[in-house]
Amino acid sequence: MEVKIIGLGNPKKYEGTRHNIGRDFVISLAKEKKINFTHKKRKLAQATETIGNNTFEYYTSESYINNSGESFKSVFRNKPILIVVHDELDLPLGTCKFSFAKSDAGHNGIKSIIKKTKTKSFYRFRIGISPKYKITDKADYVLKKFNESEQRILREVFSEFKKTIADINPENMSRLELKRNITELFSFWSKN
Repeated sequence: MEVKIIGLGNPKKYEGTRHNIGRDFVISLAKEKKINFTHKKRKLAQATETIGNNTFEYYTSESYINNSGESFKSVFRNKPILIVVHDELDLPLGTCKFSFAKSDAGHNGIKSIIKKTKTKSFYRFRIGISPKYKITDKADYVLKKFNESEQRILREVFSEFKKTIADINPENMSRLELKRNITELFSFWSKN
């Protein structure tokens, strides 16, 4: 059985910006697990680990976030269990939401994925990036880097999410049981 975790973001030069939080998270997760990325076509990068008879695959792309559907459509083949990690401007910084089969909610990366794969049947881990002050230029805001205090908050979020990922146990589980396991593990995020 395959569990695939996709981190949305822009190319490497945008590393550390608010819009790249999904990509940066997946890179951080793979680094912690000491697994390396190999580069595929369409600027896709993949890192893989095997647990028992199951594989966990982590993906990032060097394409722009608005082209996420084109970048990741091959990842959606064979109907694996998918978790897409991305920034969420509708949620305050330090909060997250976990959802399944929802609309794009205005996120261009998710919109592109739904359009290219023709499905909403995937999990989304939405990491809040909204500040306490009013944003005048959203496009400018999401392309700026997190300040030091924001980075501290994010490190806590990343740490908790990594623990949740580590608790996913696909060994001897059916696909339905694995989906239930993931939903139960992540249910507390939806309350934040």
